[in-house]
Amino acid sequence: AGTLLFVLAEAILGAGLVLFELVGTNDSVARAVVIGFHLLNTFGLLGFGVLTLWSAGGRSWQPPGLRWKRWVPTLTLGLLMVGMSGARTALGDTLFPVDTSVALMDRLQADLSPTEHFLVRLRYIHPLVSIIVAFGLAAMALSPPLSSQKGSFTANLLLTLVVTQITLGWLNVELGAPGWMQLVHLLFADLLWACFVWFSLETLGDDKQESA
Repeated sequence: AGTLLFVLAEAILGAGLVLFELVGTNDSVARAVVIGFHLLNTFGLLGFGVLTLWSAGGRSWQPPGLRWKRWVPTLTLGLLMVGMSGARTALGDTLFPVDTSVALMDRLQADLSPTEHFLVRLRYIHPLVSIIVAFGLAAMALSPPLSSQKGSFTANLLLTLVVTQITLGWLNVELGAPGWMQLVHLLFADLLWACFVWFSLETLGDDKQESA
């Protein structure tokens, strides 16, 4: 039911972007907001898709027990912020192409100029939030109680995707965010999110079972 709901919302948001002409060279605040929510809805669709697959396998999950699991909601919120800021940054990179002939530090300094468009001035937020969340995900994946459990494969996969995504993000900046690299970056963002949801479900358990 959740998956179906997000499928319908995805269609409505996509149609809204077209009907209200929030496409092409439109660089309004409205487009930046809607495209962020579009990505948020995509993550919701993927998340419920993973939950549906998990439930279809006859598995069950229980409320968090280990202390680290209190960070799951925080990391979930962090990943959603990374996705939304990434969608906005990709929009800015598409509408205002990056001049790769200029040194990276000079580009960063120029982007913060008050005379630049707001989509350009907000470019630095995405990589900053991404790095912070990446450290949190890596710490969770490397947690000793988890690496020794049945979810160790998923933990290793999550860590690999985190490193891969950070690398792709750096390459995206270095290459000036070409369209094909943005698509690759988005693909791995979806894979990372799906892996995080699966990992969270896989490692949930109660204190009694863990102490036993």
